[in-house]
Amino acid sequence: MDIRFMEEAEDKRANTQTSERKSRPYHGLRHRSPYAARGNGRIQKACLRALWALETASTPQILEWTCCGKLHRGDRLMRWDYWTGWRALRAIGAQQLHRSPARGRPWLWSLPFALPRTEEKNEK
Repeated sequence: MDIRFMEEAEDKRANTQTSERKSRPYHGLRHRSPYAARGNGRIQKACLRALWALETASTPQILEWTCCGKLHRGDRLMRWDYWTGWRALRAIGAQQLHRSPARGRPWLWSLPFALPRTEEKNEK
């Protein structure tokens, strides 16, 4: 009986130490801004780049930019890829203009603000 009791006590100590060790990296989470990562997601950045380049784009056109690795491998876009892209477009503030008359009637998106473009200088 004593051996079993000692083993249980050691297990409890190990769990306590483990939980303290796991909580150390998260000690400053209370002080972090709730919007620290807003607009910094991979899909959000890809949506911004797509709308910057295309100005007005349909959902499948934007998903070609956001899921380019998946399409390059030859995989098909799944329902959750469209949902993720849709959520990211809403998060960056893109506006739904109207539905396209094309097959499947995808939404057309644009940014409500203009992103600065760098003009190339042709020096001769």
